[in-house]
Amino acid sequence: MIVTDKQEIKIVKKIFKKVGHAHHGGAWKIAYADFVTAMMAFFMLMWLINTVTVEQKKGIADYFTPNFTKIDDGEPTDEVLSVKDAIEEEMSLAGNIPLKKMKSTIEKFILENKLLKSMMQHIHLELTPTGLNINIVDTDGRSMFVPGGVEMLGSMKDLLKEISIIINGTVNKISITGHTDAVQYTNTKDYSNWELSADRANATRKRLEKNGVNAGRMYFIRGQESKELFDDKNPTSSKNRRITITLLK
Repeated sequence: MIVTDKQEIKIVKKIFKKVGHAHHGGAWKIAYADFVTAMMAFFMLMWLINTVTVEQKKGIADYFTPNFTKIDDGEPTDEVLSVKDAIEEEMSLAGNIPLKKMKSTIEKFILENKLLKSMMQHIHLELTPTGLNINIVDTDGRSMFVPGGVEMLGSMKDLLKEISIIINGTVNKISITGHTDAVQYTNTKDYSNWELSADRANATRKRLEKNGVNAGRMYFIRGQESKELFDDKNPTSSKNRRITITLLK
């Protein structure tokens, strides 16, 4: 066939479109990184477990063990409860003389308490018409306070901590009396054995309350100077320097 100038020549061109793979994204990389991190942490934990000692393992376990013990809420300890139960049992059997039974129970507790037993020479129990006296006395070799001052020494603080357990096992009102020997206080004109004995009694009250003794049980706090000697045959004896905590009737 002859093509003339008037006829249009049509050329058909086939284009083949190349189709690529679909885009998968990077989420798998994040998951893989998390997996690798977890495995590293796991193997590091295994390594640490194999390298620490038994004592260190116990320390770690104790650190992460919840501790529900409360110190400041006044909850009684087992030791306090045992004293309280023993005293209440004795009182129920004592009739009209509960303080006598209480005294024997406290004496037993002192003998079973390591610290109190080691300081028995400083502790004297005494029944009086007003109640049961717990006398904390000085000795020639050891004082409970700084000489001539109201600052408690460590031995007195330790002793009062244990005595607080005894007191918390009772319900009696409490009086605290400070005493001195007959040696006159000469450090200053405006301060005498009267002030010294009263200030030591008050310092004892504060320490007992810090140890958990209810402040509402305090009946009176006073200083008696050397008017009530423990050793009346020897007015300058160290035993006359004492604190008397009385469980009142």
